[in-house]
Amino acid sequence: MRDKPLSKTEIRERIEKSYKDLTYELLSVRERDWEKKLRKDWNWTLHDLLAHLIGWDEGCLKAAKDFLKRKRPEYDGFEDRVYNEKFVKLYSKLSRELLLKRFFKSREAISRFLKSLSIKQIKGANTQGFIWNNYHGSKQPRLTLDSILDLSWHDKEHIIDIQKFKRETLSLTLNEKIEIYFFPKPPFHFDYSFYNPSHFKTSDVKWKSSFKWQTFLWQGKLLGLKFENKSSSPKPKVKLTIFSKNKLTETFVESLKTEIVWRYNLDYDLKEFYKTAGPEPLLESIISKYKGMRIFHQGSLYEYFVIGIVLQNAPIHRTIKMMQSLFDRFGKSVKFDNRYFSSFWDPKEILQSSDKELRNLKLGYRAKALLDISRLFANQEIDEVKLRNFPEEEQESRLLSIPGIGIATTQYILGDCLHRYAELKHVPNWERKLYSRIFFKSKQVLSEKRVLSFLNNKFGKHTKLAVHYF
Repeated sequence: MRDKPLSKTEIRERIEKSYKDLTYELLSVRERDWEKKLRKDWNWTLHDLLAHLIGWDEGCLKAAKDFLKRKRPEYDGFEDRVYNEKFVKLYSKLSRELLLKRFFKSREAISRFLKSLSIKQIKGANTQGFIWNNYHGSKQPRLTLDSILDLSWHDKEHIIDIQKFKRETLSLTLNEKIEIYFFPKPPFHFDYSFYNPSHFKTSDVKWKSSFKWQTFLWQGKLLGLKFENKSSSPKPKVKLTIFSKNKLTETFVESLKTEIVWRYNLDYDLKEFYKTAGPEPLLESIISKYKGMRIFHQGSLYEYFVIGIVLQNAPIHRTIKMMQSLFDRFGKSVKFDNRYFSSFWDPKEILQSSDKELRNLKLGYRAKALLDISRLFANQEIDEVKLRNFPEEEQESRLLSIPGIGIATTQYILGDCLHRYAELKHVPNWERKLYSRIFFKSKQVLSEKRVLSFLNNKFGKHTKLAVHYF
């Protein structure tokens, strides 16, 4: 029983939140995994668990209604050992789709019931009447109505079950490992070149000073990468431990090494940029602090597009939730170096889904954009490696030809993914506001033409790199 009565609003909000969280966890597990045992010491599958949840909901609701009519309920919400077998047997014969529909229906019925209760009835739940039951042979007062009002604790218990199932049973463990080394061109700063604190956090990456862990999908193989800073100056050295399920060939490792050098821009020589930008008073102190920082993108171009899609018109907390829902539904849980991570997926995985399913993952209108961009990569209409070798003008035109990709996104991709740092052609309004204050000491937002002219003339072929430092 609750120690302190909750208000009607608090009860509804608590139950609705736990229902939302539980629904998310259920939908995040792929259908093919619904028949796997949740735990080694437990015979229930996720299918059985949902059958139990429906039975619990419907049994508690009926009992609560009987209780309010002063009738002795058949089920009081606490003799779960007696009723679990009955519920699972009754509902587990239904398909996954029908189970989910029945679950949603039962929760809608509970929501309507809670709305119908008066404040007096809710406040009286833990003071007026109770049902006696012989639980473990001793009489204990249990309130049938409380079993509905405290439904959220039951949800939380099974949310934890599902999360542990995903982490421990469905996780891919990477035990094979190999170590290689990189020698970035000096000057080099490990933390600022491998981690950007301004990026929103995702569960495929972990970082602490001088260390970075990430999952990495390369040539169809899912890997775990652990970067370690061994020396920043005068001779930078980075150790990389590659974790994999099976042993990797020398050819594969060499191709991976080349890709990492590209993504983290380890061969880029910053000395010329510092000569150009060093005399600029506003950049001098920034360069002193962040010297050795490079522009990088840890993921593939496809992953860059996915992140851009979930960032559209959404606050960061919503973006993080959308990203995690995609990881849970389409990626894999990965364990390496005694840590758990999420991972990105092959674009073809998204094509097995539908607009409706993606919207159920709370992507909204972004569902169509994700399907469209996944189709382009799955059909190899966009080849990232080939794109890198095209002239900048052709890179720009090809990016602009992609549906939903505008000049702003194109400029970011050219700098972050394709290492094109010269002429800026667009400055978003919020950035113009910033540059107007920094460079012109103006409270007014200056025209895009004026800001572009200043930046391009000032920093030349290093313009995007200079902007990155701000």
